[in-house]
Amino acid sequence: MRHSANNHLVLPASLFAALLLSGCSNSMQAAHDDGERMSERGSEISARGEAWTDGQRQLAQGRKLVAHSTDNLADYEKKLMHANKDVLNSQQKIEVAKAERVNGEQLIADGTLKMQQAEAAYTQIKNGPSAIAP
Repeated sequence: MRHSANNHLVLPASLFAALLLSGCSNSMQAAHDDGERMSERGSEISARGEAWTDGQRQLAQGRKLVAHSTDNLADYEKKLMHANKDVLNSQQKIEVAKAERVNGEQLIADGTLKMQQAEAAYTQIKNGPSAIAP
């Protein structure tokens, strides 16, 4: 019976040791899980930091682009205003040139008519009686 009593004592002792070791194993596993969770959170926080930094960079680029485009817009609106004035001025000069052309064409027509009339009158005088008596 001694042998069986020892078996009964050995069994609970080994069961106790196994439970103790498994408890350590579980607490080590739990610590490892905590570490993993902390690592994951660190990665998440790092990703948020990178996203924030990217957002900050985009914000700065956006502000710079808005300022630059605002300056360009004002500059090109000013150039367009001057161009519109130039267009109006050119249109007025075109109208003046057209009127001058009409006037020039009328002067040509009037001058041609006067020259033809003068030639006809000269021909009559030339064909008429002589200014000196024969």
